[in-house]
Amino acid sequence: MPDVLWPIFRQNRHLLHDLPALGAAVIQQWAKLQYGVRVTIMVIPHTFGGHLNFNSHLHILVSAGGLQESEGRWVNSLLFNKEKDEGRDKGKLMRMWRFAVIAYLRATLEAKVLTSDLSPQKLRTRLKEQYERWWSIDIDHFASKAHFLRYAGRYVRRPPIAQYRFVKVTDREVRFWTKDKIQKRKVNISCTPEEFVATLAAHVPDRYRHAIRYFGLLAPGSKTRTSAAVFALLGQQKRSRPRRLGWAFSRRRNFGVDPLIDRRGQAMHWIGRLSPLAQVGCLRPPEVPPSSQYRCGETSHKQTSGPSRCESALAHTFRVARDWGIILWKAKMYFRIEFASTGQPTRRRFCNN
Repeated sequence: MPDVLWPIFRQNRHLLHDLPALGAAVIQQWAKLQYGVRVTIMVIPHTFGGHLNFNSHLHILVSAGGLQESEGRWVNSLLFNKEKDEGRDKGKLMRMWRFAVIAYLRATLEAKVLTSDLSPQKLRTRLKEQYERWWSIDIDHFASKAHFLRYAGRYVRRPPIAQYRFVKVTDREVRFWTKDKIQKRKVNISCTPEEFVATLAAHVPDRYRHAIRYFGLLAPGSKTRTSAAVFALLGQQKRSRPRRLGWAFSRRRNFGVDPLIDRRGQAMHWIGRLSPLAQVGCLRPPEVPPSSQYRCGETSHKQTSGPSRCESALAHTFRVARDWGIILWKAKMYFRIEFASTGQPTRRRFCNN
């Protein structure tokens, strides 16, 4: 979409959730009109550009074939003309996408759920101007399944900026390089740490927003109804879902730390479940002695759990709080909540024996 529309979505983040549905509806409508088929659609929404600016756009992955439900057959190849012409497929798709976004923004403006620094009249004028211009869309095909997986994997979990792009990071400055497409060279961008964090925070997805969304034949409501027919028409067997990797494996692979190895280097094994009440009784809180018994330069021998020499009552309180934090952290690592077949939560216990 044009860059003049980016501030509208940045100021109204609740509208970003509907953009993937709009893009998928445009693709599905084009496939229905051209070939009468339903396709598989995966949408990856992004909000950042190369300069870490707010640039709301979509990466849409579409199958090269589709299901023709009227005749009960699978259309293997959907041809797409990428030439920039009003009468070609790219021009038709661009006009459909442009109409969908502008009509959506006009509807939100009429419903008074869109806020902007511009007045409603100026905003309507701007939407009209953008509706009459050409919108840039890029279409390409994947040469192989490996190419598809690399592309999808890169954009699904891609951060706004890669670590190797940082040139300098200090308490006063953050400098990183980016590509200037006009000058066709790399340029450095400098900002304060506060400005960098504020820029980066704008690209953090809102709560409960998914990094990838599915539509068409992959939509959650239709996948269970059509997947068996699609595999039968393609003459393929549906593969079983791969086993999910465990949390310990992910920690070892990503951080090089095995969480099931204790401080002595011995492996911990699951030996059974304990009742939560039985375990709570094992965690006895450290005793906090009265503060009047301890002063700096004095030591009390009445209680062995008291503070050491030259330790005030406040310092001892902090030490007790620290000990409690360690105990609670160990208890969290010691147990993992697991739901049994009855649906009731139970606890796992790990030990070295």
